[in-house]
Amino acid sequence: MKNPRLEEIQTLARYCITKSPGFAAIALWVPYHVSDDDGFVAYTDGQKIVFGAKFWEYSRLEQAFIFVHEVLHVAFCHIARARKIAGHSGAHHSIWNIATDAIINESLRAMPWLETPQDGIFFEKIVDENTLENQAASTWSAEALYLYLLEKIALPNSREGLEEWVRDWMRKNGLDPDNCDLRVGAGDSSGNLSDDVAARIWNSRLMRAQAGDRAGGLLRRLSQDFPVAKTPWPQILRAFLQDAILPRSLENWNRPSRRTLANNSEIFEPATTREKGIRKVAIAVDTSGSIDDETLRRFASEIEQIQRRSGCEIYLLSADAAVQTEQIVKNDGKSFLQKLQSGQIEFKGGGGTMFGPAIQKINESGANVGLYLTDMFGDFGTEKPKMPFLWCSISPNETAPFGRVIYLDPLDTK
Repeated sequence: MKNPRLEEIQTLARYCITKSPGFAAIALWVPYHVSDDDGFVAYTDGQKIVFGAKFWEYSRLEQAFIFVHEVLHVAFCHIARARKIAGHSGAHHSIWNIATDAIINESLRAMPWLETPQDGIFFEKIVDENTLENQAASTWSAEALYLYLLEKIALPNSREGLEEWVRDWMRKNGLDPDNCDLRVGAGDSSGNLSDDVAARIWNSRLMRAQAGDRAGGLLRRLSQDFPVAKTPWPQILRAFLQDAILPRSLENWNRPSRRTLANNSEIFEPATTREKGIRKVAIAVDTSGSIDDETLRRFASEIEQIQRRSGCEIYLLSADAAVQTEQIVKNDGKSFLQKLQSGQIEFKGGGGTMFGPAIQKINESGANVGLYLTDMFGDFGTEKPKMPFLWCSISPNETAPFGRVIYLDPLDTK
């Protein structure tokens, strides 16, 4: 016997699909169920959607709004992204839920074929007016909004009472602390695939769906928040450095190659010789007041891996608004971390951030490649690097006026 409420959900799905071709391309991938539980409206665990008894208290077009909202939570991999950015704290999951709800709702309420529920979460409820004037709601990602809310809510240092602290903040801002539609569990998985693989699959689906959407359509408004699999920044970093710091084979046009001599070839091929000596990489470490000890340890660990795998010589700088330390770190059998722990290497700083002084030193060093480990918050100045240059940033929404930028998730401690 068919469940009449499930048939109503299917009718809603058909209505939404006819209104948005782009949405149709993703909605068919998401299963949904109904429940008699009267304790919730709807929720998703990242794989399916469950509609509770409270769902039927809304008008039909409000139900359509909620249906699309939940499908987008799944398509945008908000559960998987929660595990990466919000850890396992219930309070942090609540903040993540607020951020993702606001991102989705901001676009949905512009759709004339949907009706916006009055109890929805929107930017004007959680972001101050001046901030929105400087950064329009359409330009935010869920991660950026989450980090903004973390600062705004000003969580206490102690984890005790943390969740109630967030619930009080929500009540003061007219938000329902029990209206959480993301069920995040440590054991969840996106199907039987890793979170990163699932993110790539959904990103591909969303890109194809967006291409088929109407002008001004739903998915075109939400492209800022499409899921992106985490960039394997250490591999990218090492690939970037490899050609610059490992010994290379050079052509010698003064001598014929062995193949030319062996085959008596009329075509001259030059011999090759291995370039002698260890090449040098210059690495600047941001030691300004915004960089904490955990991030410095992560930077140091990556520097050690670079030197251990390549055998390169490192011209190392620590800098805030000025260069505080500079030294040559040789590959002499003692690890970078051992030297750091013994005091042979020291990071100094704690002030503001100006990138120019360190970049000037890097230009003068004769290094083959330059690297800056930083949060990207500072004055870039006018000095530009004279060699291939890479920024390793812990701030995913910051860019640089020169060089290539790769992003290190500051909350990933693996």
